[in-house]
Amino acid sequence: MKTLHLNIKESAYWRQLTDGILDGQSKDTIIDSMARLKLHRVVVYGENTKTGHALRIALGESFVSYVNEETLGICADLEFDAIIVGTSPRHYPVVSQRLRNMLGEKDFILITCFNESKIDICNEDHKARWADFDEFAVARWSHWDKLLPLAAMLYGRPVNPAVCDLKDYQDLLVLAFIRDNLPTGARLLEIGGGNSRVLAHLARTHDCWNIDKFEGVGNGPLEARNAGYTVVKDYIGNFNPMLADNSFDLVFSISALEHVPDADTAGLDRVLEDMDRVLKPGGLSIHCLDIVLSQERVWMNRILPRIYENRNTLHPWTPANSLLTDPDIYCMTKESYQRFWEPICGTPYETFGKASSSNVLWRKP
Repeated sequence: MKTLHLNIKESAYWRQLTDGILDGQSKDTIIDSMARLKLHRVVVYGENTKTGHALRIALGESFVSYVNEETLGICADLEFDAIIVGTSPRHYPVVSQRLRNMLGEKDFILITCFNESKIDICNEDHKARWADFDEFAVARWSHWDKLLPLAAMLYGRPVNPAVCDLKDYQDLLVLAFIRDNLPTGARLLEIGGGNSRVLAHLARTHDCWNIDKFEGVGNGPLEARNAGYTVVKDYIGNFNPMLADNSFDLVFSISALEHVPDADTAGLDRVLEDMDRVLKPGGLSIHCLDIVLSQERVWMNRILPRIYENRNTLHPWTPANSLLTDPDIYCMTKESYQRFWEPICGTPYETFGKASSSNVLWRKP
């Protein structure tokens, strides 16, 4: 079984998200896409959904049958080239695994298509929810309903949670937070941002700074691109005078603090003290740190518990053992790990564990 990940918009066209099979064909109709892929017999998963009805109409004579969770078993007796799964990012892994278990010997393509949500994360109801940051303290599948609408804005393309890098989730979470909580013109400092995607997007509307020594730590870049924001080539914790005291409205990091050497507690404290030094009184500090879940434990850099021990975070600590049993916790899938991380670290997915994001927020007094 091969997997092809696509995005279907309500305007009824398809856009390739991952493997370049339909790259550049951003406004092809569904039926043209099927013909190009030589798929003439297609099963649609999800009869009683808006996506399912749209697919049924668009497929025309290529349509074979609807299936749902209860009738999935009939696929074993049907002749088809592909199954299209119109589902939410949260439910995709469950559906995909059921299909693999039931139809693993069949030769077909599993096509996943996600609806682009119409939810505007910047409405007043959602802004109010940031006050209770508990919900965002660890990556969750349910967050994607709010984050997906920002993907096209930040990257110029949709994002598929089932096959994307963990940094995509972290980028979008931080961007959503900034849009909801910081005014235009606010001074933003990213820690270890490399060639920052978030700062490049916000540089025209905010005063953006990035402190990064560009030495390739954590597979980061060695050279800084000119993207309209100020770069300070140093490490946080060195108290660089280019970053003035009490000068930033927000300090943030994305997949950076887990690379801080954590054998020396005093070194961790210097990093945290330097962040607070540059923050204005009342300024916010939000950080997304990679963590790894395995069957027996949760790995994290020691700076994460140190933050909770020494900073008045705006949310409580999430017990590590609860992450291992919560089905809503979002982790990189095996497919996304093999695509983005395994070529770098060289460790198989089963050995490495499931990468997720711990998100922490505090306010300077």
